[in-house]
Amino acid sequence: MPTYRKLLAAATRPCVVTGLFIAATLSAQGSPTTGSAEAPAIQAATPAARTLASEASYYVAQSSVKAAPVSKKSTMAQAKADDQDAPTILLLSGWQTVNIGDIAHTPGTITLIKKHIPEAKIILWGGDLSNGVQEWLEAYFPDVEVVYGQIGLDGRPESEEVAQAFEDADIFMHGSGPGVHAQDKFDAWRRLTGKPYGYYGVTMDYSSSFAKFVGRDKMPALTRSVLHDADFVYFRETRSLQEAEEEQISSPIQAFAPDAVFGVDQYDNEWADAWMKENNLKDDEFICVIARTRFAPYYKIRANDPKPLDLKKEAYNNKYVDSDMAKLRTLITNWVNETGKKVVLCPEMTFEVELSKEEIYDKLPDDIRKNVVWVDFYWMPDQAAALYQHAIALVSMECHSPIIAAAAGVPSIYVTAPTETHKKQMWNDVGVGDWMFDIEETDGDELSETVLEIYNNTEETQTKMKNEMDIVHERQEASMAEVKRILNEQYAKRATE
Repeated sequence: MPTYRKLLAAATRPCVVTGLFIAATLSAQGSPTTGSAEAPAIQAATPAARTLASEASYYVAQSSVKAAPVSKKSTMAQAKADDQDAPTILLLSGWQTVNIGDIAHTPGTITLIKKHIPEAKIILWGGDLSNGVQEWLEAYFPDVEVVYGQIGLDGRPESEEVAQAFEDADIFMHGSGPGVHAQDKFDAWRRLTGKPYGYYGVTMDYSSSFAKFVGRDKMPALTRSVLHDADFVYFRETRSLQEAEEEQISSPIQAFAPDAVFGVDQYDNEWADAWMKENNLKDDEFICVIARTRFAPYYKIRANDPKPLDLKKEAYNNKYVDSDMAKLRTLITNWVNETGKKVVLCPEMTFEVELSKEEIYDKLPDDIRKNVVWVDFYWMPDQAAALYQHAIALVSMECHSPIIAAAAGVPSIYVTAPTETHKKQMWNDVGVGDWMFDIEETDGDELSETVLEIYNNTEETQTKMKNEMDIVHERQEASMAEVKRILNEQYAKRATE
């Protein structure tokens, strides 16, 4: 393991709760793997993890995946709330659980707050923390209180715990994510409390090809209003910042702060060590590859009837899936032939387990396939991070696995599609734009050549990785300093009232 990655790995810690999420997801949604309705074996490294996984199956059987789990404040969180007055952040996060990137926004944001504002108390206003995600978060962050609830027709919180959070919190922060969500919640906060609020690490996109495809080409009036009144808006890439200027958004602080997934430092090393041993994988002896279709098939993932837009997306996917996947197969074939080293096919979303099996693994030549390991289950961010940190490099058609890998010191190639939002600009913003390729403008040979360059030029690669993370860390520090200033000013004001 190169020195830079060793330094990052030294601060990691194992967790045995990952099996909880896997069992919950598979019980609720069924197996995403090929050719069978049965769930694949739960990949738990220890008896304790398997026990938790079994408990998770029971948990899901007792509740609906569609609904948020009942809030269960941890004992430590309640003790802190009772015993210690502190500057308090109400954090809105938890967008969905079928994508490890969307799960990772929450621990990434919490980790950044804890690093840069250690005196702050955090109340997490959960969106979707189902399928065992809340329990997973509580294992890593036992002092974070979790609340749930919506804004009612009267414009007020429907749940007592959210109403109490409105009283207790000094600022309200929208966590890192794909867009500006839950405008009604921020509207209620500003009307009812008059206290500061802001957005951290978001994309605002009403002009990309994706936005045009889905018919999202005009900013809603309420979105414009809450952004105008926000005390800070940090966009996760500079294209959104530019669009905010074009839309004449005038919050006092508008700047670039990378996606908070760069803050993820949760690693299930115990699981990764066991799984690598089981699959005969060694440190720095493999690359990871993540395939996806140009649109995620959400209606299938959520078992909904398709709407016209869903069918439009599916037809678009079908037009390109063969050519897109062929490029990844060429990359893998070239890599194995040139190096003799292995490839691990990984998922970032649930549906990609099946996709990588059917469109990549099954279609590889026999002599290549023997060097390829298929991850036949969906996982959690700490599992993915723990595996990625041992890879030579990662090649991904998804956005967030490259971020998780980069935070672990692993070089990542991001293969974008015309259906991406402005988020793809982030790779340019952190200085690794030459490791980003448009799927329509590249081929498997170019991708494999780039991976081989990374592999054969270790010193140059590590310098580039360090420069990337220096940019990320500088922006994290500067942006969190502003959040801290606003938080402490409001806390001081509250203390004098």
